[in-house]
Amino acid sequence: MKYLSSKNFALFIIFGIAVFIILIFIGEYGSVAESLSKLNPEIIFVLVALTFLNILIRFVKWEYFLRKLDIRIPTRSSFLIFLSGITMAITPGKVGEILKSYLLKQSHGVKVRKSIMVVFTERLTDVLGVAILSLAGLSAFLIHAYALVFVFVLVFALIFVLTSEKYFLRLVNLSGRLPIIGRYKKHIMEAQETSRKLLTFRSLSISTSMSVFS
Repeated sequence: MKYLSSKNFALFIIFGIAVFIILIFIGEYGSVAESLSKLNPEIIFVLVALTFLNILIRFVKWEYFLRKLDIRIPTRSSFLIFLSGITMAITPGKVGEILKSYLLKQSHGVKVRKSIMVVFTERLTDVLGVAILSLAGLSAFLIHAYALVFVFVLVFALIFVLTSEKYFLRLVNLSGRLPIIGRYKKHIMEAQETSRKLLTFRSLSISTSMSVFS
């Protein structure tokens, strides 16, 4: 199978990021310029530094998940793929970050059904991180306590199903009558096996901690 060359791959990612930045400035140039003009250089420096720190922490989490699945690719290539996901941050629920799985396949032959759970687990731990941070302000906004409890229950129920072969298989069998589920049942079960590796207590603790600080 032919994969993207390193040079073409890098150019593809850089081009995508450049287009993303240009579109932001074209659409909101006036408001962006006005906001920046009101900030002093020290604050801009701090904001840029924090942004890079955020990217670094999230990249470390990305690498951690890849290594949990024994997906080992050059750090430079991994970072470029990770950056490609940032350009998809504007999509609803960041669903566009699935692009990272596609690029892993095109550049290194990693099966999409194996890496896509990394993207899903990133989002899941982000939700957990936000929920944990929300606990800090819960006393001031008790009216939202029920919503927060609902989020925790939903997330942990999802984790339970994804890591329980018995209940996951039962769910797949129940929905197996749907053509798309029945057709991809084998792939779905492979995704569940991947989830069990990514959603261990240790893995969740480490990755959610990273999400809290990023």
